[in-house]
Amino acid sequence: MDKIKFNGLSILFSLSVLFSISAQANVRDGLYLGAGIGTVFDQFKLTTRNTINGFTIVSPVQNKKQISGNVFLGYGSTNINKLYLGVEIGSDFPSRSSTISGRPGVSVTAATFTDKLRVQDYVTLDILPGYRFNKNCLMYVRLGGTYAKLSLHQNPVGFIPAFDNEENKIGVRIGAGANFAFNSHFGVGIDYFYTRYPNLTSTYGAFNTQFKQKTSNNYVGISTVYTFK
Repeated sequence: MDKIKFNGLSILFSLSVLFSISAQANVRDGLYLGAGIGTVFDQFKLTTRNTINGFTIVSPVQNKKQISGNVFLGYGSTNINKLYLGVEIGSDFPSRSSTISGRPGVSVTAATFTDKLRVQDYVTLDILPGYRFNKNCLMYVRLGGTYAKLSLHQNPVGFIPAFDNEENKIGVRIGAGANFAFNSHFGVGIDYFYTRYPNLTSTYGAFNTQFKQKTSNNYVGISTVYTFK
């Protein structure tokens, strides 16, 4: 009888610990919605090559700082050991671009060209493993990807018409962040992540020109999060 009583008390104690931790679970535990704003440090690199003789021009790397917003929807959970796991789907806006002016031609070498490189993140998807130090402080890493559109536009020059190419690509991103709660619903987050996109290769066959565009960026920003309880 004492053994049964002891086991019953143990079970009740375990459940009380579990539910007490669940009761303390704060922002980003359960379904949540958020919006953020930050600075994106984009890096664009363009290499242009003559497809017949191999003559190549590597344009100076373009570093561009731009403001970016984002919205996201997520679901997360903290277990009894305070380990956290969440998943987020979101979108970043607006598109970001950089312009390379005065690029020497690789086929028509007497001309110079203006090229505009652009990236637009349509959908992002991330996994957030982390650790909840207490009911107000959560820290996590970010592992995920982005479904994005990369595009290149070259202005017309003389008898050479404009050239455009765009492709949807899946990039990868990694980062880290922290969330600080005001109460069980509202909190503020701080995030950093790095994104690398696949190369965009474009060929202007009529003028024997191949473009290879490399794009990456670093993001630093803040967000507000509302958790549905």
